[in-house]
Amino acid sequence: MFRLREAELKPYHVSPEQSAALAVVRGLNNQATPAEIARWLFRKPNTVSAILKVMEKKGLIKKSRDPYAKNIIRVSLTEKGEKAYKDTFNRESVYRIMSVLTKEECECFQTCLDKMMAKAGTELGIEERPISIFFGVDYEKPEGP
Repeated sequence: MFRLREAELKPYHVSPEQSAALAVVRGLNNQATPAEIARWLFRKPNTVSAILKVMEKKGLIKKSRDPYAKNIIRVSLTEKGEKAYKDTFNRESVYRIMSVLTKEECECFQTCLDKMMAKAGTELGIEERPISIFFGVDYEKPEGP
């Protein structure tokens, strides 16, 4: 599944990890910190720093100091990053793969996935987060353009 998603994103020159980071930054209203991104993605801070460095070089994100807390870095999407987010939000490969499941099976899968993510967060000392806001997609392809 990961390789299919990689192939789907290749024309946009965005990796699955970068696509996920774009979703988190946008989901946090362009006010994300690298630490928050790491928590949302269940990644180590140094891994997220490397991902963000590449994204900044590509012009997808902008890092800036928080005006109220100088030791905090905020991450926001650039215009190019917003376009990349919109381009990569389509999860055609996920819809094709999930189409083998019934609606009930998809709901069960989502419930199980949410429980496992919550438990993983607890094990890692991360408070429970509503992961489905960004990543638990409705597995039925949305209607319209």
